[in-house]
Amino acid sequence: MPDAVCAFDIDNTITCGKEHAKRLIGWCRQQGFGLGIITARPLPVPPPDWAALGFTEQEMRRHLHHNPGSYSQNGAQHGKKKAQAMAQLQADHGVTDKQCVLLVDDMKYNIAAVREHGFSAVQVGQDGACGLTPATVREVQGQLASCVGANRRKTASEE
Repeated sequence: MPDAVCAFDIDNTITCGKEHAKRLIGWCRQQGFGLGIITARPLPVPPPDWAALGFTEQEMRRHLHHNPGSYSQNGAQHGKKKAQAMAQLQADHGVTDKQCVLLVDDMKYNIAAVREHGFSAVQVGQDGACGLTPATVREVQGQLASCVGANRRKTASEE
């Protein structure tokens, strides 16, 4: 059971700044964290370079969450749908602490919604760059640093 989940939006998050996205996805995998994609796209279409970014076929089949109603929704509704997908990723991966389920996304309303539901989030593009930068990689690593070993610590304290 992983200690955390790293979830990524697709458009303007991992579609650009790819070298940094690949680095962060690799870091999450090295930590033993679960991975997922949560997109506002209406169909479950993965990014074309999902394997080159470091995702597995199983992750694309099981942990790619899309939003069928996205074209008729406003920002708050998009954010609520992403928060629901975060809860599903948390359950699927068996992560006990919501703060250890983190979304990387470019849209402010998605960041606000997942935080409102108790999850962690890092917004990309605030500095005008498209996608992840070295600074956003460090920010994610910093937020998830306390999650390393979290499920093991909780299991040990319950015994």
